[in-house]
Amino acid sequence: MLRLLARDRHALLQVIDDDGFAGTWSFNAFERFPILLLDSGEMVVIDPEFVMNRVYGWLPMWDIAFAMKSLAESVDVEPGNSDLELDTVVGYLRKNTERYVLEVLEAIAPRRGIFKRLWGEDELIAAYPRKKGRQVCDAVIEEADAWVAFEVSSRQVQRKLVAAASPQALLEDVVRGVVAKAKQLEATLSRLRRDESPLTGRPRMDNRRFVPVLAISEGFPLGPVTRAVIDERLRLEGVLQDSELRLLHIMGVDELELLEYVVTMGGRTLVDLLDAHASSSLAQMNLKDFLHEHLGGHHPPDRQMALWRKALDTTTAAIA
Repeated sequence: MLRLLARDRHALLQVIDDDGFAGTWSFNAFERFPILLLDSGEMVVIDPEFVMNRVYGWLPMWDIAFAMKSLAESVDVEPGNSDLELDTVVGYLRKNTERYVLEVLEAIAPRRGIFKRLWGEDELIAAYPRKKGRQVCDAVIEEADAWVAFEVSSRQVQRKLVAAASPQALLEDVVRGVVAKAKQLEATLSRLRRDESPLTGRPRMDNRRFVPVLAISEGFPLGPVTRAVIDERLRLEGVLQDSELRLLHIMGVDELELLEYVVTMGGRTLVDLLDAHASSSLAQMNLKDFLHEHLGGHHPPDRQMALWRKALDTTTAAIA
């Protein structure tokens, strides 16, 4: 397993030289191989966060892709079979990402007896049958005076964007990964604004806040520039421009977990936290920057800790 994570000095320099997106500030090679092998046989961890992302993020998908490609080249298989198998694996992981986000949302908005606050995609489809060109989002949460709509995306941003190497990559990722999802969020919120009774069985309430949230599995490099591009593109497309709709929130699954911690600790509601971020001086930055600024350190909820212990045990056994 370590051969997937570690390289010696000469091999790592070669990876850096071969990086097509490398610039002065590129960390791609170190993210792929976050452990340096010394001539003495010792190992140096370049960055603990890189190791965590390398093992538990989406980067292992490349290991699977390379392994399948090598297998296809070394054995007699029909053309395209390895790609088909890889698509199946990717689809499985993406589906699990959506399921995990729903687990987090269930922790944020647990059912209390007959009082239900979270509805998933199947329930939304049953309440609002799909029409041509109009889809529903993955989940909605009802707050006392608000609806928060969630759409999950497991699409990875292009490395050219992460490395800040291509303005065109930024525009492509905004169009593919943000605008299309924002349309689904808008379609769902529009239906709830008109009539929420097909979903809740209750009459429509006035003075609601309608908050769209896009949760991206690997996060999105938000900042003043990328935020401005997103807002301008949404304006040009006429998406989420109604005055009753709040600002589109874009966050990674890790930030959603931070929200789980804050909400389950009590004192702040989900929609209040999102509104506070949108009106803060850090509104153009990632949500976690805002939460860390106001919260400092935190201890993950027991639900998250149990999952981490299980994952760490599996990794430890694999390395051992």
